[in-house]
Amino acid sequence: MKRNAIYLSLVVFALLSLQSCYTTHSLYGAIYDIALSSVESPSDAKKQFGETKIVNYTDSVDKYNYEDDYIDIVWYVTKDRFNFELKNKTNHTMKINWDEVTYVDATGSAKRVIHQGIKYSERDREQPSSIIPRSTRVEDCLIPADNIYLHSYWNKWTEHNIISIESSSRAKLISLAEQYNGKKVSIMMPIRIEDTQNDYIFEFSLDNMRIEDKSYDVYDSTSSQLVISLGSFLVTLLILMM
Repeated sequence: MKRNAIYLSLVVFALLSLQSCYTTHSLYGAIYDIALSSVESPSDAKKQFGETKIVNYTDSVDKYNYEDDYIDIVWYVTKDRFNFELKNKTNHTMKINWDEVTYVDATGSAKRVIHQGIKYSERDREQPSSIIPRSTRVEDCLIPADNIYLHSYWNKWTEHNIISIESSSRAKLISLAEQYNGKKVSIMMPIRIEDTQNDYIFEFSLDNMRIEDKSYDVYDSTSSQLVISLGSFLVTLLILMM
């Protein structure tokens, strides 16, 4: 009975030692409510495209619908990408050159985007244009290319949040992130119909900033070697006690 108690104590001690092989890397990011606030249509939009409107509705997530005589587009923005569903309302084929689509961040800097189907590792390469036949829809998403990176620890491609500020200090992150509340970001999307390029600018407002805990555990190889040595010692000790 005494041996069983000693054995159990050694096992528990070994498991606790194993946990010490990991250290927590503190990391915090910012999330915002990102709402479509205005749309700049091509020049003479009323004359060329008819009356326009933006409608906000909720369908499990907040969605924003913009419509004119040529397009019907629904946007819903998650923490790291701009999702949309675009309908071609015309009797002509539409074309989107993704390399001409631009994201303008909260500081006014214009950035390249990638869309669905592009490998993260190929984010800087030329993207094929999309063709949208008349009266059809396409679902896609846009991610700022600068927000994509190869994670140094996990060694895999991933993305920052749309507002890509991060910090190991929660207090510092809050100080940095609060300045973006009320700021604007935008997507400039040229849509070619027949031989005419129509430049749409979709502007989004940032609001209701929240902190996201993105901390993760890091494996400590030095501690691991110590645990292995300790484990060998415990096994030897256990054999001697039997």
